Amino acid sequence: MAAKLNHFYIIIPALVAAALIIFAASVFAQSNNPFEPKISFPVAELGNCGSQSECKTYCDQPDNLSACVTFAESHGLMSKDEAARAKKFAAVKTGPGGCTGQSSCDAYCSDTSHIDECVSFAEQNRLMNPKELDEAKKVQKAIKSGATPPGQCKSKKECDSYCSNPNNMEECIAFAEKAGFISGEELAQAKKVIPLMKSGQTPGQCKSKEQCDAYCGDDSHASECAEFAQKAGFIR
Repeated sequence: MAAKLNHFYIIIPALVAAALIIFAASVFAQSNNPFEPKISFPVAELGNCGSQSECKTYCDQPDNLSACVTFAESHGLMSKDEAARAKKFAAVKTGPGGCTGQSSCDAYCSDTSHIDECVSFAEQNRLMNPKELDEAKKVQKAIKSGATPPGQCKSKKECDSYCSNPNNMEECIAFAEKAGFISGEELAQAKKVIPLMKSGQTPGQCKSKEQCDAYCGDDSHASECAEFAQKAGFIR
């Protein structure tokens, strides 16, 4: 069995703005992903939209949300859980600040002064699962206490991108600690890894738990990963 870094992980907070789980209007936003099913245009089910941009415009309209969600789920563009939550939003139609689609809801809920309203809306309408809601409330509490998100990022994508840079890890870990995402042994281990990551000494120069798990899951890297675990003080 491959030697894995079971104790090597850095928890980066998933900064969950309530608008991020309003999926319906973003059905076509990521269609450049080569792993997604191919969509043939025009799409009869979506007002005969003839391109990605036309379909996105169609799905930005509140009255079209249900049709877009049904289409997305049937073509593998959404999971059942995502579709169920999107349908809940479609039933509500109007989100925080009167937003009605991805663009307006993202813009409104990316403003940290609206975080109370956005998290409350997501909770009341069950648009977040328990884990997401817990994370959102931790971020909400940290921001209200004066903490600034790493790099002033305003979405999970922005925060993930910012915190994937080893040079920003200390700032990200500091926020994660203040928000209560990491503490105790996990925090101590993360702080040990930061200088090694900055200097490119992690196995295969991996920069996240997922990358390191994948790299060290390969038997051919067992020795390298075991040596790193020892260097970082995870094993004796």
